[in-house]
Amino acid sequence: MTDTNTAEDLELFDEAQEEFPGKEDLKDRLVAIWVTGKHGQRKGSTPGAKPYDWYETVTLVLDDGPNWTGMKIVDGEQRPMLVESVKEHGPQRLESFQFSQGGLTARLAQRVQGDKPKSFKPMLGRINSRKNSQPGFSASWSIATPTDADKAIAVKHAALLRQISAELEAGLTAADEAAFE
Repeated sequence: MTDTNTAEDLELFDEAQEEFPGKEDLKDRLVAIWVTGKHGQRKGSTPGAKPYDWYETVTLVLDDGPNWTGMKIVDGEQRPMLVESVKEHGPQRLESFQFSQGGLTARLAQRVQGDKPKSFKPMLGRINSRKNSQPGFSASWSIATPTDADKAIAVKHAALLRQISAELEAGLTAADEAAFE
């Protein structure tokens, strides 16, 4: 069989990606996080694993962090970041981004009532991790309280923050109205 694919044929589709952005792509980066209201619980895949909570968000990455190299460490290997540089490409918006780390889910749980956000204001902070106090366990991930410098960065993007908040609120209002029709 001969290869008769043309460049035009290959432009018909995007190739699926094996990887998608995760917490490692956000390490030490300043983020604004809006909860969507969608959340649940999953069972861990290892034998004897406990269930863990997850929360869906819209996450806006506002900077590259203090040590940006464009690379991350996953399972001891260095890999390219999947969330582009804010310095080069502007703030990066991650739709339907799920957090399942205990330190973050505890904070996100306070922002949800039932299946709706309590507020359309984002939570601002810097994603961080630290060595787990239990030997052999994965690093503990959370979000740090923003510094005055972090707040100044966020304020530079005030129009975008307001726009996303308004979009999420309008989307929820439209969904609520549609439910009553």
